[in-house]
Amino acid sequence: MPVRADEEKLKEFVIERLGLPPQLLEGEDWDKRLIEQKVVSEEKLLSILSEFYGFPYVDLRNTEILPEIVKIIPRSTAEKFLVIPFEKRGPNLKLAMADPSNIQVRERIRFTTGFKIQPFVALPFRIREKLQEVFGKAEEEFFSKLMSDIEFKPEEKEESQAAPTTVKSQVITLDDLKSLATQAPIVKLVNALILEALQKGASDIHIEPFEKEVRVRYRIDGVLHVVSKYSPEIKDAIVARIKVLSGLDIAEKRLPQDGRMKATFQGRQVDFRVSTVPTIYGEKVVLRILDKGALKLDLSD
Repeated sequence: MPVRADEEKLKEFVIERLGLPPQLLEGEDWDKRLIEQKVVSEEKLLSILSEFYGFPYVDLRNTEILPEIVKIIPRSTAEKFLVIPFEKRGPNLKLAMADPSNIQVRERIRFTTGFKIQPFVALPFRIREKLQEVFGKAEEEFFSKLMSDIEFKPEEKEESQAAPTTVKSQVITLDDLKSLATQAPIVKLVNALILEALQKGASDIHIEPFEKEVRVRYRIDGVLHVVSKYSPEIKDAIVARIKVLSGLDIAEKRLPQDGRMKATFQGRQVDFRVSTVPTIYGEKVVLRILDKGALKLDLSD
């Protein structure tokens, strides 16, 4: 049985087999660099790694992996040790590994899963790509299932009493805004922001435009936390989507507006108060979450 391999010895082995200058293998992701620069074919590099480690190789480009197979190992474990299961037959689990000689990792996975591990060597960057591909699909399906339980019902808009404010001109038409507000990526993004805020128990969502980014903050336990940042190019689409949901005028961008919307989330009704305020970089949006179902009374005092 081969002993745990050393990264530097591996590089020396690859350099010797391919007759390469050492600088080509300096730094991280050298395997990806060799393939992308067409220094060596993927099959040839896999063959060299297989010879070095003493284990068979698997080409993950041509391997379809079912989500239920990947989920046998937690994502955090797979990413930490660069492993991914790709086939299960009876008590045996075929495992693609960046370092199949790592006995400690194999034993840990054998102990936690109950399967007999059959190790295969794979290119590290292909393992990362496959993990992202498979777990990304699984997360999208899970998230879509969650979002199917949240339904929005816009209410009639209220007349704003605030004075007009001058804002930076926007080169975008009303038809553009209406179209952007209903496009699937923007719908999913806005739903995702609201869903995450509900799950974290936030009381407010602040969507704030700046010159080089759109910043999203949640108020949790009275403190505002930055949770995400986006390209400024999508700010109009985000604001337009929220205006549609809350019954506000999409075309009005120079005056503050106030609106309401309701959502049914996990069987309970959640009310939102929505405010838009013009700024030099676009409209700022604040959603006040009135989630009565999430209120908890502390009667210990």
